[in-house]
Amino acid sequence: MKKRFLLLLIILLPFALAEINIDGLDRSEYNFGDEIKISGYVQEDNAVSGYFELTLRCGSVEFKLPRTLVSLNSGERKNFPNQLKIPKITIPRSLEGSCDIRASLVSNNQEVDYGLSDSFMITDELIGSFNIDETRIQAGKSFTLTGEVFKLDNDPIEGSAEMYFNRGDESFLVDIISIKKGKLNYKYVPVSIPEGEYSIDVSVSDLYGNEFLFEDVASFTLMNELYVFAKTDSRIVDPGTRIKISGEATTVLQEGVDNANVEIIFGDEKYTTKIKDGKFEYELLIKEDVKSGS
Repeated sequence: MKKRFLLLLIILLPFALAEINIDGLDRSEYNFGDEIKISGYVQEDNAVSGYFELTLRCGSVEFKLPRTLVSLNSGERKNFPNQLKIPKITIPRSLEGSCDIRASLVSNNQEVDYGLSDSFMITDELIGSFNIDETRIQAGKSFTLTGEVFKLDNDPIEGSAEMYFNRGDESFLVDIISIKKGKLNYKYVPVSIPEGEYSIDVSVSDLYGNEFLFEDVASFTLMNELYVFAKTDSRIVDPGTRIKISGEATTVLQEGVDNANVEIIFGDEKYTTKIKDGKFEYELLIKEDVKSGS
């Protein structure tokens, strides 16, 4: 009986060196106007000359960056951005959502190879913190709202803020102010709005188109009620004599009232005097023909 042997021939093929690799991104979330910093390399098994091209892709929307000239020998690897210069990658307002970067090697108008980055998010979300110095406000008195607003990379923004006051189901725009170096400082004197409970919303926009509504960042109670206390220096007076009336006016917060007048009514007559440091005095002349009584 003849034995048969099977001869296996193993042919070793050259290892394929063709590869475009993007090592990684510096962050996973970006705002409009941010710079994306990437690194990586391109390597081909055959010598090639052409262009290195980067494309920002968000769904069906693409944004191509300027091409870079590249020349590779067989098996040569070039790292970017050190050996192979690439353009600055700045996120435009037209891209948003889940995105990635496609790196392509193009020669003779044909794509030789490509590589993809990890996915990342582009959003207009901002970060902010706020503080109000007073929460119970008397009408005519001021309060100050301060805050700091940053992009997701903690870079302070330059832009503007719309200030909204909310009372019940009502919301109204109070003012629009500037934000510089991330700082917000808003002083408000409530003189023409109704008393009650208010919350504050702040809608922020920066120079790159990032927009975010910070809701209920602070609240305050506005009060307009005053207390007036008065007394006379005598309980019994005669016609033709004078009676001194004195007193004070305070707010609900027990603060003295300034820049105000007191109106005194005696019979059919009205008299006015000013308040100074929360106090007032007035000498009232009792007419000769006044009727007796209380």
